[in-house]
Amino acid sequence: MNGDVRDRRIAQHFFEEVSDRGIARDTPGVLLLGAAHAAATPFNMGLTTTRMILERHGYHCTSIRLITDFAGGASGSDDTVLPLASGTPPAIRLASLTLPTRISFSTRASPDSPFFSVRDKFSDSGQSIAEQYEFIVLQRG
Repeated sequence: MNGDVRDRRIAQHFFEEVSDRGIARDTPGVLLLGAAHAAATPFNMGLTTTRMILERHGYHCTSIRLITDFAGGASGSDDTVLPLASGTPPAIRLASLTLPTRISFSTRASPDSPFFSVRDKFSDSGQSIAEQYEFIVLQRG
């Protein structure tokens, strides 16, 4: 199924559940979404995320990306990011961008945050981690 269609269906299901249960728009809550659906800006080139749809309908959202620093099989570690530079830049482990003891942090804490200069290895939209998620929770192994 096309990613854009899936995001629209997830959002539509959310709106139906909110309506069926009579939940007020300003009721705080948590919606668990995958990384590509929760991004504040497009995750894939030209596609709209579920979060973007919710925000267009007046919902206030904050995205928290949960990542582990465990190395995976053929696809590598799941905390691998790529610099926004063109060409084929070397991969970077997110754990190397953070203090060794912190496991959660704001991606936008300062204008010189390193998260403005890297992107998720699976995202092809050209958007940085900081543009897509307000917070990162890094579970260290």
